[in-house]
Amino acid sequence: MPAWYPSADAARIAARISTDGLHAHLEALDRIARRNGGTRATGSTGDAATVDYVAGVLAEAGYTPTFQRLDVPVYIDPGGNQLAVLGPGGRTFEDGRDFRALIYSAAGTVEGPVVAVGWDPRATSPGGPSCTAADFAGIPRGAIVLVGPGNCWRLYTVLAAQEAGAAAVVAASPWSGPGEVRRVTLIQPAEIHIPAMAASREVGEALAAAAAARRSVRLVTTGRTESREVRTVLAELPGTDPDRVVIVGSHLDSSMEGPGMVDDGTGVATLLELARAAAGERPAATIRFAFWAAEEIGLYGSIAYITSPSRDTQEDIVAYLNADMLGSPNGIRGVYQEAAAARGSDAISAAFAADLEANDLAWEPVDLGGGADNEPFTRIGVPTGGLFSGATGVLTPAQAQRYGGQAGRPLDPCYHLACDGLANVDETRLTELAGSFARIALGLAFASDS
Repeated sequence: MPAWYPSADAARIAARISTDGLHAHLEALDRIARRNGGTRATGSTGDAATVDYVAGVLAEAGYTPTFQRLDVPVYIDPGGNQLAVLGPGGRTFEDGRDFRALIYSAAGTVEGPVVAVGWDPRATSPGGPSCTAADFAGIPRGAIVLVGPGNCWRLYTVLAAQEAGAAAVVAASPWSGPGEVRRVTLIQPAEIHIPAMAASREVGEALAAAAAARRSVRLVTTGRTESREVRTVLAELPGTDPDRVVIVGSHLDSSMEGPGMVDDGTGVATLLELARAAAGERPAATIRFAFWAAEEIGLYGSIAYITSPSRDTQEDIVAYLNADMLGSPNGIRGVYQEAAAARGSDAISAAFAADLEANDLAWEPVDLGGGADNEPFTRIGVPTGGLFSGATGVLTPAQAQRYGGQAGRPLDPCYHLACDGLANVDETRLTELAGSFARIALGLAFASDS
């Protein structure tokens, strides 16, 4: 166990964090979303209002917030997307209910045969073939490809299908029902040249039947990408040693579909309450609070931070701790234990585990595979850690016994959907994880050498 855990100072300050305080921030963020079209998506008016709210809370608590501004490619979906099986007895599907264009999908109209690659309607987790060009060998050029979830980012699926000559990709999820279609980002807009969609199980079954019957499908996507300025918010609590910095981070933006209260209003609320609780204290290491821009479309804010020549050297950063999704309603208590994590990360993981156990809270290791804002810090060798309550994974019977909840349902049924509002947050789980996050962050910062 690290020498800096447990810490009396950390426990004293973290005890100031309350469910009521966390709820007040979530209520404000939810109000911002409702006033701005139901979302706080990257580059939107809701995103800008979230930045202003966070900066205002920090200033009121005595901090001097600063901004890192960056231009990012924002995906604009004006509607008018279409998907239909053609011919007698064909079917037209509904945009938003049955399918959605993926973020950074190319715009276009495609009509042609559909080919199913590894589609399995019985699948309950990712794993089908769809990640390499070899998986698409032999498909007809110009085909619309139906795939299930593979063990890779959707970007690699679309790039592989594109390389093999596909004209479009429909990625259907066997466990997604009507209205549960979640769009993901393809991260590299300049590399995507074909339309790409996410779709429900119902669409997957219909397209698989069309493929078997050699029927054609018509697909239309209308989105575009434009550059917009977004802002990361930074503030710090100075330490007695200016050469040591503990960075704690969460992301500001929501998905395009919803207000983003679990993802990542819970992280924002945790950091704001930690900042309030610690205001006026004097730790050994400086605590830097980072509210990242543009996480949902590709970690743009945290990447811009670690690549900025004006920022700390690697040696200055003692650790980076990430707070992203801490109140999933059917969730778990996950502690980051990532295979690619930098040296020193295991001590942070051990401290989180010990802290949860000391508070009689069950936990389990999680590996987010580079999909969160700790990943850019891992790239430069900074020790990282964090907590996570779960997203699209399905709660197992063993987990249900361990944490409560409904087995067989997603950890967060409203992940990246319009229903990710206040009612979606498990505030008891959030308070538990926010307390643990604060104790470990403060323990690191108050340690004379960590």
